Amino acid sequence: MSGLSAGIVTPALSVEGIILLIAGVMIRIQSASATWANCAILRLLLGIGYPTKVVLFPWAFVFFLTGAFTAGNPRKSIVRPR
Repeated sequence: MSGLSAGIVTPALSVEGIILLIAGVMIRIQSASATWANCAILRLLLGIGYPTKVVLFPWAFVFFLTGAFTAGNPRKSIVRPR
């Protein structure tokens, strides 16, 4: 039997799922608006990803910087309470 099996969840498969979820949240932040809920979900996913596999720790900085500069102006990307 070849192919991908969902029966065994390995750390690499978990990291792939977390990265895809992070990408989806970042797209939602960029396309809609950077709300506190979306930013909290992003932080939660990055926090879950670190103990899954340590390779996500340096990637967290990449995701934060990418998210900060997608708005064009880094000051606009800071979410302020209303």
